[in-house]
Amino acid sequence: MGDARDSARSSPTINLEDCNSRFGSAPHPTSLGGNGPGREERAPDCVVAVRWIYKRHNAETMDIFYYWRDYDADLSAGRIGWLQASRKKLAELKDRHPDWIWAFRRPKRRKTGLQLLARLRWADEPVAKLPIEKGTPAIYYDPAESFCYPNADEEPRVVEVTSIIRAKFPNAFLANFRGDAGVHPMEADLLAQFVPKLASYPVEPFPAFPAARETLD
Repeated sequence: MGDARDSARSSPTINLEDCNSRFGSAPHPTSLGGNGPGREERAPDCVVAVRWIYKRHNAETMDIFYYWRDYDADLSAGRIGWLQASRKKLAELKDRHPDWIWAFRRPKRRKTGLQLLARLRWADEPVAKLPIEKGTPAIYYDPAESFCYPNADEEPRVVEVTSIIRAKFPNAFLANFRGDAGVHPMEADLLAQFVPKLASYPVEPFPAFPAARETLD
């Protein structure tokens, strides 16, 4: 199924060989360690252009922070493919064409801290028939392109995630993530800090739709 995100937010595609042949190269001062500071290295103009394009693209990147209070109950009941959200918050998010929804909750048996649960692929429309009333405000995601973090409840990871997210959304913690305090845009600066920390976190495929659920084309 088509997704407005694909056209509005697709990553730039650049043919580097063609770019080099058209733009050539230009001097680029670099410090190359043992070879001495200030040595000039010829860097293609197109490389500079590519870096600028990607920097601009990444600056526009936005994901979603979602506090999933009923995570276990929803998965057990097969409530997969959508998340509750207010109409106001949903309108704000859809206009930005997010890529991912990062789901969190309090670690079990703890009143403090934040545990990363999953990375869900945003969808503008349902990707399967869902047992919700038409017009219900909901955030949709595609479980087939999503992942969960099974060991993110380990103490070092809870501390790491909590520290990063609390620094960005302190008021959400004060509100205990109730209502709209549990849904926020994750801008490029936060993602640049947060995502690299997850390189060592094991991932698993997100649970699929119940077998009886019909997937839409």
